[in-house]
Amino acid sequence: MSYTARYWLAGIDPCEIFYRNGYTPDPWQEELLRLRPVAALVCWGRQTGKTLCVSALCLSQALFRAPSVVLISSHNQTKSKEMLKKVMTLYKPYEQEIPLVVDSTEEKAFANGSRIIALPGSPESPRTYTAHLAVLDEASWTANGLRDSLVFVLATTNGPLIAMSTPPEEPFGWWWSAWTQAGALDAQQAVQAKDEWYRTLVPSTKCPRVRPELLEREKAINPTAYAREVECKFPEFQKFSGNRPFSPEVVKAAFTNEFQPVFGGTE
Repeated sequence: MSYTARYWLAGIDPCEIFYRNGYTPDPWQEELLRLRPVAALVCWGRQTGKTLCVSALCLSQALFRAPSVVLISSHNQTKSKEMLKKVMTLYKPYEQEIPLVVDSTEEKAFANGSRIIALPGSPESPRTYTAHLAVLDEASWTANGLRDSLVFVLATTNGPLIAMSTPPEEPFGWWWSAWTQAGALDAQQAVQAKDEWYRTLVPSTKCPRVRPELLEREKAINPTAYAREVECKFPEFQKFSGNRPFSPEVVKAAFTNEFQPVFGGTE
């Protein structure tokens, strides 16, 4: 295949970034890359390739939808910078075609006018930007205000918001609320929910690269962590009763009102 054909194919199909780097995407990675949903909750177990997959989305946006601003955030900037490093592991096949003009640990700027920026985890950090793609890594640990800020930097571009994580330890936070509809649904039910979010759930047991003997060992050592990190089991919403100050209905309503997603549909 000629250079020009491969170049334009990568712009049409983000899976081409995988292929040019010697990877074959898993079915769940292929679906997310090609669907490119406007609002996605990505709940994949450990070592299922969620960071690599979303990194390919970031690079595809920057290289082939230029000029674009891609924002990567997490609960702290160290985590955001680590994901930016992962993005750049996929860049080598394109470095001659679209060279870098800024190369720092916090920002990569390309000759085509695009930028990929690793943000701190504070809600104020995205406010100065207009973005075309925003990623929240370890989203179940991120602040409510950070999610809200990222929604509005995408308001005029209708760019995707990709929030990826394993389930939280406790049934609280915006990501838990969005996935479970504030505790109304369990993890599997929510995948089929008809709302603004595209949800994808992949346990580590589905990934052929994860050793079964390791999983069995970890399940015996810490079954609670195993259920969360490997099987993607969400903590149950504990109903309040008796002398507790708030009913479950009041708590759920508070979550629903505060964390109502604003995106809908897919591209």
